[in-house]
Amino acid sequence: MSTDDRIIIGIDFGTTFTGVAFVYSGEDEPLANRIQVIQQYVHAIDFVCASNIETPNALMDRWPKSKHNSSAMKIPTEVSYDVDTLEKDKPLLTRSARDIQKLTSSKRDHRAKHCLWGHEINSLEPRVQCFKLCLDSGHSLPDYVSPEYFVAQLNRNNRRVIDVVTDYLSKVNAHINDILRDRFRDPDFIKNTDKEYILTVPAMWSPAAKSETIKAAARAGMGKHKDPAPIVSEPEAAALYAISSIKSHSLREEDNIVICDAGGGTVDLISYTVTSMSPLRLEELVEGNGGLCGAAFLNFRFGEKVAARFGPERFRRLQTEKPMAWQVCCAEFEDHAKKDFAGVRDNEVFRFPLPNVEDNADVGIEQGFLKLDSTEMYEIFEPVVEDVIALAERQVEAIRELGKEVSALLLVGGFGQSRYLHTRLKENFNAATKNYVKAEDEGRNKKGRRRISAASSDGVPVLQCSDAWTAVVKGAVMRGLDPSTVTSRRCRSHFGFRYNAPYVPGLHPKKSRFTQHATDEVKARDAMRWLVRKGDAITSCMTFPFVQEEYFPGDVRGGDLNLEVALYSCLEDAAPLMYSGRRMRRVCKTSVDLSKVPGRQWRKYKVEDEEKVEGTLDDSEEDGEGGGKGGTKVYKMVPLSVVMKIDTARIGFEVKNAGQVYGDVSTTF
Repeated sequence: MSTDDRIIIGIDFGTTFTGVAFVYSGEDEPLANRIQVIQQYVHAIDFVCASNIETPNALMDRWPKSKHNSSAMKIPTEVSYDVDTLEKDKPLLTRSARDIQKLTSSKRDHRAKHCLWGHEINSLEPRVQCFKLCLDSGHSLPDYVSPEYFVAQLNRNNRRVIDVVTDYLSKVNAHINDILRDRFRDPDFIKNTDKEYILTVPAMWSPAAKSETIKAAARAGMGKHKDPAPIVSEPEAAALYAISSIKSHSLREEDNIVICDAGGGTVDLISYTVTSMSPLRLEELVEGNGGLCGAAFLNFRFGEKVAARFGPERFRRLQTEKPMAWQVCCAEFEDHAKKDFAGVRDNEVFRFPLPNVEDNADVGIEQGFLKLDSTEMYEIFEPVVEDVIALAERQVEAIRELGKEVSALLLVGGFGQSRYLHTRLKENFNAATKNYVKAEDEGRNKKGRRRISAASSDGVPVLQCSDAWTAVVKGAVMRGLDPSTVTSRRCRSHFGFRYNAPYVPGLHPKKSRFTQHATDEVKARDAMRWLVRKGDAITSCMTFPFVQEEYFPGDVRGGDLNLEVALYSCLEDAAPLMYSGRRMRRVCKTSVDLSKVPGRQWRKYKVEDEEKVEGTLDDSEEDGEGGGKGGTKVYKMVPLSVVMKIDTARIGFEVKNAGQVYGDVSTTF
């Protein structure tokens, strides 16, 4: 076994369902045959990881207590707590919607002694659902989703969001380890082989939300504190798998592919140009976009539709007095109706079981089934689907503004399996399914393969990936095997620092104007220096240095020579000239102890009336009380080099003087 061999584990931590796949890097088989997805049924496989590993004929890749249903490839992202085992305390939150932001900031860390997860939760038990959405407070929920819903879930269990995420990922990780032990059948192999986790996150998430995810994963045993699990955006992971799966059949260099990753909570759009076929290399073409319009919001709208049928009081009694009936009804919507609905059709009726609920013609319950016609299903789907189409249109239009055409739009993710979403996207982009491959030279190209058509300006072929639901988690594993497939990405935010800029009348606000007495220069306070602009191309390990000067009164010493430097981001298309707390977010900060900078690195300024004398400070030099005598004022300045660093998944900066680092910080990007 090579020392470089490792087990790569991809985790698609989703809003409604979570998927896991893994691969042993020491195998020589084709990659498509090697990636193993944890699923719920017994199946025959031919899986050999090393010469000393037993090959089973049939193994159980099973989620705990799962049943044979359409959710076999993933496990529900849900936890249920035994409230009696939780530490008692006052509620973490008020009912205010704005307090959702506090869900990730409370310092309390109550540990649950026991919780169930996924399929372990029976229909009658209360559960915490869709908690992933609370990790990023920077995005507003749709109007038809109440923020108080999430607040109530966490209050009831006295948990913070990061606690719930940690609890859930801990359960996932424990099950992964059980599966690996069953798979490889060799304790020494498991002990001596490194495990590398790759987590997927929505591309639209803020650096803070990504950082919270990595923190929770580390607490759950995925990665180490000083070597956290890397992340990859969900649409990028989906693109790696989807594009790789079609490249040998219908792809060529310079094709421009849009990936629509429609998941449970978020929908992300990302676009790539194929720059090389062998090895496969991709460049992100335009800045991606996304929104909260995933399949989970269909569930909310389905609940609203049923509540309108029943009336508030009758619907409340259904949920509280017959919760199992309501769970069965929701399961039918989740497992079948969400995928099967394809549009308004005459006389088409969808039936949802409500066992032990009396028939009621007014409500639409007949023989134990609630009936919704296709028009009512349209009313559930259309507002969410319209949001997805709007995102796709923005992405396609951005590519066309570059004078390029879109070769195809690939639909992946759980929501990507929806027949209605696929149909509406095809209608919108004027491309029928049968046209997604186009004949060339009487039906074949020179190698005899059909290829993706070069889309014209009036149409974009829309393809539905056959492995839509597992594309993300398989792509995460591929990212772990070859991190260099995507050679450049587009920045989704502006990133920069606050500084005092030379004042320009008419450009900077008058209220920002001040005179820096040490140099007599007129400055603008709190201007922004943007080092990376939204839409810029970013490659691995890029650095962006700039120099700034910090001035202090001459008598400031010790702990008072502390400087806080922060990195800010802004999502607006045009980056603001001046700092604004409402328009930008702090990404990360570091405290720099400048008292450790040698005196010889400081520049001394003595101001006597209108005369200025410059010099340097020796390490032992004292400026005296007040920094000078009589009318003399003494200032000191230290030049600092601030270097912003961007890697594929992390962003941060360091503060240096004369090559020595005095402060550094990084966070996920």
